[in-house]
Amino acid sequence: MSKLLQTLNAEVGRMVQKTLREKVTAKLADLSGLIKRVEALEKAVKGLVPEKKPTALEAAAAAVQEKPFRVTGKQIQKLRARLELTQHQLAALLDVTMFSVNHWEKGKTIPRKELRAKIAALRSMSRRELKAMLEAKGAVRSRRASKKAAAKKAVAKKAKAAAPAVPETPAAPAAPAAPAQA
Repeated sequence: MSKLLQTLNAEVGRMVQKTLREKVTAKLADLSGLIKRVEALEKAVKGLVPEKKPTALEAAAAAVQEKPFRVTGKQIQKLRARLELTQHQLAALLDVTMFSVNHWEKGKTIPRKELRAKIAALRSMSRRELKAMLEAKGAVRSRRASKKAAAKKAVAKKAKAAAPAVPETPAAPAAPAAPAQA
């Protein structure tokens, strides 16, 4: 009887292995087909989506980033003055907020390493290159618009200064309403 049991167990084991081998081989073939399809789709997507090209400032920053340097608030202010940039324009060039630039100049915070590299790269750029970059980002205000804004501020300031100082008088109490007669 034990010989019969051993033979049956061996035969069942062989049948299970054969069935598993067939199913696993089929699944592996399906899987390799799916992997090839995913690779083809990834190539197609890469062809549809253009890779982001580094801007002139990013390329210059990558070249400058090799050597260490310090950037202080006064240096940022002097750089802005030399390049005739507003805080808003500098922020647009560096892809940060105007408040970040303001905090750097006041010494409250310091720029991150990659931003320090961009600031260092700005030092070597001409005004013409910066103007082109600002136009590309849409952060350029024309001189005419700047003059208009300055003129409006001046007019408002003059109007406020010329207005006579009128002391505020308390409002008179309202008279009680007469009862309605029916």
